[in-house]
Amino acid sequence: MVEPVRTSPLAGVSADAVPGPEPVAIHPLPFRGKLVLRGGAAIHAEAARVLGGPLPALMASAESEHADVLGLGPDEWLILTGPDNVEALATELSAALGTVHHAVVVVSDRMIGIGVAGRRARDVLAAGCPLDLHPAVFAPGAATRTLLGKAAVVLRRPDPAERYELWVNGSFAPYLWLFLRNAAREFGVTAAA
Repeated sequence: MVEPVRTSPLAGVSADAVPGPEPVAIHPLPFRGKLVLRGGAAIHAEAARVLGGPLPALMASAESEHADVLGLGPDEWLILTGPDNVEALATELSAALGTVHHAVVVVSDRMIGIGVAGRRARDVLAAGCPLDLHPAVFAPGAATRTLLGKAAVVLRRPDPAERYELWVNGSFAPYLWLFLRNAAREFGVTAAA
C-alpha cells in the first residue's frame, strides 16, 4: 500500500527573514501525532498507566516518555506523540479504558503546529490573543484553548524560555502564519529553518 504524502498547509507561504532589532522566530513545528482523549475521573488511572504519567489539570500540560499531554477541559486532553506511535497509542488507550465511558480520536492531520520564540514572542502573541500571557499568569507548562486573531488555537508554553507552541486547524494555518509575521514585523522575524 502506498503511504499518502503529507503536504504542510504552510507550503508556499513566506518564510523570509524580516530585519529588525529583536527578531522573533516563527517556524513550523515538526509533525506530531495527535489524539483527543475525553472522559471523566474513571479514566484517569488507566490513562496515566498507558501514557506514563498522570493526566494534567485544566490549563496545564505534562510530559512523559510516550507523549505530551495538554489539559484542555475538565474532561478533555490533547495528546501529542510521535507520528509513528499515534495509532498504536490510540488502540492501547481504547483497550485499557475498555467499557468506561470515554472517547479517543486521532486528529493528527487536522492540526498543525507553529512555534513562536524570542524575547518579544509574548508581545507578538498579545497582538491578537486576549489572554494575559505574563509568566506569573501563563506559567511554564500552561496550555489552553484561546483565540489568536480570528483563529481558534491551542496555546502552550512548554518551558520557562520565551517560546510558545500554537496548534491550529490546518485550514487556518496560513492565516495564522501571516498574522504572526505581521505582528512581529516591528521586532523582526528570523527565517524559518
